[in-house]
Amino acid sequence: MPSSQESTIDVIVVGAGLSGLQAAYSLTEAGLSTVVLEARSRVGGKTWSVPNENAAGIADLGAEWLNDTTQPLVYRLAKRLGLEFNQVKVQGQSILQGLDGGLIRHEYGEQAPQLFEDESHKIDLETFGSCPHDDVTLEEFVRNRGGGPATLATVAVWARVMLGCEPNDLSAAYFLAYCKSQGGLMKMRSGNMQGKYVTIRTGAQSISNGLTALLPPGTVQLDTAVKSIRQTDGGVEVHSISGKVFRARKVIVAFSTPLYKKIEFSPPLPAKKALITSSTKLGYYTKALATYSKPWWRESGLSGATQSFIGPGAATRDTSEDSQSLYRLTSFIAGGQGEAWSKLSPPERQAAVLGQFAEMLGSKEALSPTQYTEQQWSVEEWSMGCPCPYTPPGVLSKEGLERSRAGAIRRAGSHVGDRIGLSEPFTHGSSRVGVSRFAAVASRCPVMGTAIAVHGANARVNGSRACLHTTKSSPIENTHLRKANVLHTSSTSPTLGGSGRFDYDGFYQDILDKKHKDKSYRYFNSINRLAQDFPRAHMGPAPENKKVTVWCSNDYLGMSRNPLVLSKMHETLDKYGGGAGGTRNISGHNQHAVGLENTIAKLHSKDAALVFSSCFVANHATLVTLGQMLPGCVILSDSSNHASMIQGIRHSGAKKMVFKHNDVVDLEAKLASLPLETPKIIAFESVYSMCGSIGPIREICDLADKYGAITFLDEVHAVGMYGPSGAGVAEHLDFEAHAAGQPKGTVQDRVDIITGTLGKAYGSVGGYIAGSSKMVDTIRSLAPGFIFTTSLPPASMAGAQTSIEYQMAYNGDRRLQQLHTRATKEALISKDIPVIPGPSHIIPILVGNAEIAKLASDLLLEEWGIYIQAINYPTVPVGQERLRVTPTPGHTDEFRDHLITALDSVWTQLGIKRASECNGVLGVGQDSLPGNEPLWTDAHLGLKSVPVESQSGVGATGAAAISASA
Repeated sequence: MPSSQESTIDVIVVGAGLSGLQAAYSLTEAGLSTVVLEARSRVGGKTWSVPNENAAGIADLGAEWLNDTTQPLVYRLAKRLGLEFNQVKVQGQSILQGLDGGLIRHEYGEQAPQLFEDESHKIDLETFGSCPHDDVTLEEFVRNRGGGPATLATVAVWARVMLGCEPNDLSAAYFLAYCKSQGGLMKMRSGNMQGKYVTIRTGAQSISNGLTALLPPGTVQLDTAVKSIRQTDGGVEVHSISGKVFRARKVIVAFSTPLYKKIEFSPPLPAKKALITSSTKLGYYTKALATYSKPWWRESGLSGATQSFIGPGAATRDTSEDSQSLYRLTSFIAGGQGEAWSKLSPPERQAAVLGQFAEMLGSKEALSPTQYTEQQWSVEEWSMGCPCPYTPPGVLSKEGLERSRAGAIRRAGSHVGDRIGLSEPFTHGSSRVGVSRFAAVASRCPVMGTAIAVHGANARVNGSRACLHTTKSSPIENTHLRKANVLHTSSTSPTLGGSGRFDYDGFYQDILDKKHKDKSYRYFNSINRLAQDFPRAHMGPAPENKKVTVWCSNDYLGMSRNPLVLSKMHETLDKYGGGAGGTRNISGHNQHAVGLENTIAKLHSKDAALVFSSCFVANHATLVTLGQMLPGCVILSDSSNHASMIQGIRHSGAKKMVFKHNDVVDLEAKLASLPLETPKIIAFESVYSMCGSIGPIREICDLADKYGAITFLDEVHAVGMYGPSGAGVAEHLDFEAHAAGQPKGTVQDRVDIITGTLGKAYGSVGGYIAGSSKMVDTIRSLAPGFIFTTSLPPASMAGAQTSIEYQMAYNGDRRLQQLHTRATKEALISKDIPVIPGPSHIIPILVGNAEIAKLASDLLLEEWGIYIQAINYPTVPVGQERLRVTPTPGHTDEFRDHLITALDSVWTQLGIKRASECNGVLGVGQDSLPGNEPLWTDAHLGLKSVPVESQSGVGATGAAAISASA
C-alpha cells in the first residue's frame, strides 16, 4: 500500500520554482497549511546556481539577469533577502556576425528596430478576443512588412535568444506581447541601465533559497515527482511517482504548461485547457559557459557581447564576476541552430563554441578556458526545454480560454495567466501582481532574466536565512555540480594527484566512466572474416574458435575475397613489397597510384581523381582546403552528414549552415539568404549509412545551379552498389544513359566533386575524390591530409583498381545483393520486426535503447552465432538506437532463415517493441510510403532474366568474371 499523509492540508503547490515558492509563502502568511512538491532535488526551477569547479564564485546554469526598471518587484525582493549584486559588463564594443560571416563592431545595445517597439505597445495584454497578428508567424509578420534576409536573420536571433525557437514556429502576437510585458523591445535588448543589467552574486537560485528559508520546516518536499492529480468530493488527491499520496482542499500548479502531459488529471482537464497543453511549446536552449584567467576580450575594447546570424551560438555575453577574479563568457545556443549543434559529440560541441568565441572576438585565447560547462535544458527531465512556453499562431486569439477552470486546480498566477498557462506569479486575495498574462513569462528564461513579478515583495523577510526548511539538506549548502544534469563539464586546469602532478590517468578514467555510464562506451569484438568461407568469421585469435555469420559488414559485395582481386594483390605484393615507401611527393608515387586514379576518374566520368589513405581523410582534407581557400566561403551541410564532413567543415574555418536532412526547401531558403557572388559548397551524401535514406541529388544540383554553388557528394556507401558501372547513386539516376555510354548532361556529370571509398563495396582500403582537373590539382597541391600522408601500399592500390574494373564490367554481384536485401526486408517485416524503411541496401532495425541494443547484439552473437553490431549514440541520436543489417551476395536462404529466427527470438526474449507497437516512429511500418521504394527497380534487376550465376551467388566469388568481362 502506498504511504499517505494522515491529515488533509489546505493547499498543495506542485513545483518549487520562484512562482511556486511565492505562492506557498503567500498561503502560509495567510494562515493556510501548505506543502510544496518538487520533482527535482533542489528548489528554483530554471534558476540553478552551482559553484565553479576550479574557482570561487557561482555559475548560473539557468536564469541569471534581473533589473530594477523592468523587474522592480523581484529586484526589491532580492535586496530585502540581503542578496548582493554584480554589475553586468556592457562597456565596449560588441560584435555582429552577418549572414556572410562578416564581423561588424557596434556599441552595445544601440540597435532595436522601432517597428517592433511600436507594434508591441499596440497589444492589449488583457484582451485577446481580436488579437492582432495571431494569425501569422513572426517570420510572416516580418516578410509582410518587406523584411529582407538581414532583417529576418536579426529577428531569428531574437526568437532564439528570447524563446529558444525559430520565427516560423512562433505567433507574431505572442512575440509582441512578450516584448510589451517586459517594457518593450528597446528595454529588453539595451544595456544602458534599462535592460537586464545585474546578476546575484550568490546566483539567481538564491531567491528561491531565500523564499524556502521563510517557510515552515517540512513545507518543501524534494525528489517528489507528481504522477497524478485526482479531484474527489472531499478535495484533491496528489499521487507521487514514489507512491506517496497527499490530500488537500486545493492544488496550485506552478510549472510550464507543456509539462502537464507528464501528469494524469482525473477528471481530465477541460477541453480548452487541454488545447493550451497541446498547443504551447518549449524551445531548445543551452547555456555554454567558458571561464578564463583574465578578460582578454576587454583588452581589444570589446564588451564580450556578440550576436551571430549563423551560429552555433546566437548571442554571447560577458558574465564575469570581477570581484572574485572570475572572468567568463556565456553563449546562448538556441532554436534550430542549437538543435543541430546538440547532435554533435561533447568535444565537438565544445570546440564549436570556443571556435566561435575565437573567431568573433579575434583571439585564440578563447580556445583555452580554465573551465567549460554546458547545460542543455531541453534534455533536463523536469524542464523539457527553455526558456518558457511559446505559442504558434491561432492560440492567443481563441475565445474563452481565460474563463476555463479545472475545479479545485489553479495555476500560480491564474488571474493574469490562466488563459494560456504562461504566467507564473501566484495571486492571493485582493493583491494582484503584474498587469498582463505575460508579466512573468521570462521567469523561465536563462537569457532575458528572472522576470518574476513576485507577490508581496514588500513582505517581511527578516526570518532566519541560515537554514532552509526542506526534507533534504539545504540547497544553499549542497549546490555541488550535479553531473546528471550538466551534460558536459571539462576543465583545462591541472588535476592534481597525490604527487602534485597532473593526474593524466585519472583524467582519462573520468572520461571513460562517463562513457560507461551513458552506455556509449564502445566494445570491440574480435571478428576474423574468412576469405574462403564468406560471410563467415571466427571469434578470437585461432581459426578453430567459434564461427559466426557476419551480417553487418561494409564489404557489401564480398570483393575482399574475389579471386581476381586476390591474385592481383599477391602478384603486386611479391614484386613490389608491402609498403609504398613514402608520401606521394617522396618515393610514394608510382604506376599503381596513377592507374588507380585513372580508373576512378573513368568510373565517375570526371577529368581527374586523387587517392587518399581513407575517405575520412579525403572528405576532411578537401573541405578544409576549399573552405580555407575560397574567399568568404559558406558551406551548407546536411544535418545527417558523416563526421568526416562535419569535422572538415569545422576545421576549415568557413562559415557553415546546416540544413534539415534531405530537405531541399530548407536548403533553398538558406541559399537564398546568401549573396549570389558568395562562394558556396553544398555537402551531402548519396546513401546515409545509419538510416539508409537517399539524398535528393538531382534537386540539389538544380539549386546549386540556381544559386551559384558547387556540389560535394559523398558516395561512400553507394560506389560499387548502384548504377550500370557501379559508380553510385548519381550514375544510377540516369541508368539507361550511362549504360549506353552517354554521361554528358546526366546528374553525375553535374556533380562537381564526388568522393568515395575503396574499403567497402570494393573490398580494399583507401578513399578518393573525383572532379575537374583544376580542382583535383588544387587539392593535390595544398591539402596537408594528402601531402603529408604515406601513400597506400602498391598491392592495395592494384587490388582496388582490379576490383573497380571488375564491377564496372559485371553487375551481377550488386543485382544479387539487391535481391537478398529485398528478401531480408520482406522476411523481417513478416515477423513484425521494426525495420526503418528506405530505398537503399541498408536495413536499420529500430531498438530505441542503448543498453537493450547492446544486449540484443550480445545475445545474437553468443546464442545464435550471428554478429550484428549495435549502433548507439553518438552515431545515432539517443532513443534511435538500432541494429544495422547489410545483406551481401553470399547471404543465401539458409543464412537468412537463421537470421530471421534469431531476431524473432531475441525480440521476444528482451520484450523489444515490434513494428506494430512503434506508432510509425522513424517510418517503421510505413514501407509503402513514397520515397521508400527500392532504387533498383525490377527492370534494373532484370528479374525476368536473372543469370544463372546470380541466382546461385557464383558472381560473388568472381567465378563469372572472365565471361562477364569478355
